[in-house]
Amino acid sequence: MPKLVYDWALVQEYHDEGHGFVECAKRFGFCHTAWIKAIKRGALKAAPARFRDRRRKYDWSEVQAYYNAGYTYAERIAFFGFQRDTWTAAVKRGELRARARALPLHVMFERKMALARSGGACWSSAF
Repeated sequence: MPKLVYDWALVQEYHDEGHGFVECAKRFGFCHTAWIKAIKRGALKAAPARFRDRRRKYDWSEVQAYYNAGYTYAERIAFFGFQRDTWTAAVKRGELRARARALPLHVMFERKMALARSGGACWSSAF
């Protein structure tokens, strides 16, 4: 089988127009290995991948910092665009650390006092 030769200058031009690897591969008919080898040879210049593992999509240290800043579960999902199962899996892998589910006492007492001032019912008669 003869060796396939690609016009990497043409591929580079198409890539520079904003097309990614998948679009380039579909148009020019090469595989991922050829793409990587062309980059290593210097025949193609592509921005380095954000993560070493191509399957990675989120920077979990960035997500953790956002979460630690006090944003809620729903806010961080909306901001980063991941699914709930993605968060759960990252916590199980140890890449994220979730806050305790219980409210801090000072927040709980502030809410209780706000309810009492507004005439609302308290959570229980024990308070």
